Amino acid sequence: MSTLSDMTTCAACGTGGEGLKKCTACEQVKYCNVACQKEHRPKHKKACKKRAVEIATEKGEAMIAGLDRLSIYGDELFTDPPPREDCPICFLPLPIYPKDYVFQPCCGKRLCNGCIDATDEQNIQENAARALSGTPPLPQNCPFCRAPLLDVSDNNEEIKRIKKRMEANDANAFYYLGMQYRYGRLGLSQDYTKAFELHIKAAELGSATAHYMVGFSYLVGNGVERDAKKGIHHYALSAIGGYEQARHYLGELEKTAGRMDRSVKHFMIAASSGIDNSLDMIREGFMNGHVTKAEYENTLRAHKDAQDEMKSENRTKAASARGW
Repeated sequence: MSTLSDMTTCAACGTGGEGLKKCTACEQVKYCNVACQKEHRPKHKKACKKRAVEIATEKGEAMIAGLDRLSIYGDELFTDPPPREDCPICFLPLPIYPKDYVFQPCCGKRLCNGCIDATDEQNIQENAARALSGTPPLPQNCPFCRAPLLDVSDNNEEIKRIKKRMEANDANAFYYLGMQYRYGRLGLSQDYTKAFELHIKAAELGSATAHYMVGFSYLVGNGVERDAKKGIHHYALSAIGGYEQARHYLGELEKTAGRMDRSVKHFMIAASSGIDNSLDMIREGFMNGHVTKAEYENTLRAHKDAQDEMKSENRTKAASARGW
């Protein structure tokens, strides 16, 4: 049987080999399956709880140390973020959440769902008219560069297009392929290590979103050894680069550490960029006396302005069509 220091065999039955799953609480033993974990639980429970408390303490201390290092950024950490990238078709700022826009592997552009759906609808109407007149239908092309769209099952060709964009040092292409490895899409096997490597490259090329994923990987240990200091460092770079979710998370960490003045600053910047959760935190801060009435009112106005700037009729229709 395996001991706490033996991670090569199942702690319950002693079976070795690949595919063993680590106990997520103590991270000190592995099991073949859930049945083995349940069988071993009575023997392991006490040691597991003790180690879990030690890990939580270590994580807390590491988080505080990581937050302490944020002082190296000085005022830069709390400056206004750079302008949001525009959709190259409607010229409105891209939506906040990735589900509301699409990366085009052919040209490397990120297009909002509103423009994609509007183009599709226009093609449908045009082809309906062509069918009545006996004219051949229009092909399905990228709304921006007009390259032929790929069949959803043509994974190999899509990967080729992505890699071509990577040859041009396209940060979004490295980030996008990293996400495919992270979730095992496009026929690729799930590989956190490969995803991390691609996101590191995307971050080096200036992707604030990639910095966020690198930070997340460091914090949870996906594809790399867990390191809270490095995780928070990349969250800071992501926030400075304009990725609002990273900014909000830094606010959450500072709040947990009891540093309300810094927490409020992060939440105000993120809320002013349109993040709803951050606005909720500012509202809570106002109720608890950490945010002044003037700060609350100014943040409310800025939040509304940011969201209004990203709105369009086509985007509203696209969100409704997707049930969002």
